[in-house]
Amino acid sequence: MEDGHYIGGMLGWFSPSLRFVDWACARNLQPSFGASWLARKCESSIRERRISLVTRIDRRRAAFLACAFVAAVMMHLDLMNRWLRAPIC
Repeated sequence: MEDGHYIGGMLGWFSPSLRFVDWACARNLQPSFGASWLARKCESSIRERRISLVTRIDRRRAAFLACAFVAAVMMHLDLMNRWLRAPIC
């Protein structure tokens, strides 16, 4: 970004950091969706195991997002500075 405008090229979105975020989301979301679907459709012990799996995945996802937020604040990203200054309406 330069002066608040995106200056990347046509494939600027294909950076290593975005590929990592895509990988992390796929790694966490797909099993969570599958486990949630199984928890809804199954009964007894399978349901309990799937619910515990979804809980673990959600905790892992929350920890990843918290770490990403802290890293972005520490790196002084311009976009993060905008988010922190914006009024909460």
